[in-house]
Amino acid sequence: VLGRVKFVLLLACATVLGDLVHMAADRYSSIPCVGASGGISGLFAYYALALPKVRLGIALSTFRHYGWGFTQVRMSVGWVFGIWFASELLASRYSIGRIAHGAHVGGALAGLAWWYVERRWKRIGAAG
Repeated sequence: VLGRVKFVLLLACATVLGDLVHMAADRYSSIPCVGASGGISGLFAYYALALPKVRLGIALSTFRHYGWGFTQVRMSVGWVFGIWFASELLASRYSIGRIAHGAHVGGALAGLAWWYVERRWKRIGAAG
């Protein structure tokens, strides 16, 4: 959908923005900004909007009469992204765990912005 160059550019932009949001949200955090989780979050956000009809299978751990097992639930990528993003917002607000949730939020915002700008450019190009 993006092509190699745009894919790498989005990954880099979302990673950097994710790190910046993490650092701004918690300037005294002991959690280092390493890795590309913000970038992956940006790609997830972009693809959730660019390919809204894609359905994902999510494995949920369930307890049954014979013990723990897994149940697969299928839902659209938009719902999966929305649930994930809401959980990241909550986790970043309440500093849950030793994960840079702010980086995930910032990266996802970069992916959302990339999708929006790309969509606007396509509309302008089609109209002009």
